[in-house]
Amino acid sequence: MSNSRLDANASPNMRMLLVLEALSRSDGPVTIADLSDKIGLPKPTMHRIVKTLLSEGFLEKQGQQIAIGKRTLVLSANMTLKNEGNLVRHTIMQRLASKVQETVNFVVPTETGMVYTDRIETDWHFRVMLPVGTGVPFYCTASGKTYLASLRRAQLVRLCEQITFTPHTHNTITDAHALLENIKQIRRQGYAIDDEELYQDMLAIAVPVVTPQNHYCGALAIHGPKQRFSLDRALASLPDLQQASRDICDALFSD
Repeated sequence: MSNSRLDANASPNMRMLLVLEALSRSDGPVTIADLSDKIGLPKPTMHRIVKTLLSEGFLEKQGQQIAIGKRTLVLSANMTLKNEGNLVRHTIMQRLASKVQETVNFVVPTETGMVYTDRIETDWHFRVMLPVGTGVPFYCTASGKTYLASLRRAQLVRLCEQITFTPHTHNTITDAHALLENIKQIRRQGYAIDDEELYQDMLAIAVPVVTPQNHYCGALAIHGPKQRFSLDRALASLPDLQQASRDICDALFSD
């Protein structure tokens, strides 16, 4: 967590930002007492700030501890898009696309699903068109499932309870329990697969892009027609995909 103490004249808005900053630097949920000690605010004041941030969805409770909420994660992902490192990110994606010879995407979470914010199209005439700005569900896309896998258990369960499962194809997961089991596997293996779950005959593989503090900011994904981009080809591309994710992290977050 941040080791800087709060200026006595800091405004209420600055105090809220410092709370979010402190949590962004933590390794996990923390107590209000921890936040008070690190930031230098009395516990009653910290309770009021945390209560406000909880009510607005910027924080969430994890038992007796406080954690970053979904709204902050979405805000962080969207702000990442404005980072100067985006030009470098695009170059990294181009390099990856030239290796795998398929479409490469950078996808970020929003309140309602994942949105494609950058892409490198394959040179093949036969391709799956998902233009920049396209929104897709969490539960039936490789990128969306990397985001779900980044959530803490309580967050994940709540989100799954809110999902309206639509069977886009014969492979779409349409049951919360099955989705939770799939997410368990994704957490173990570190990548997600969309095997004809959103579109018939399309396969995708995605890995998370995370900050140095291991906070999720987006997904790096490859997709293509299954006739050409088979599961074996997708898994063969995984080392390059994971290296590109690490390179993007360095580009976006290195000093």
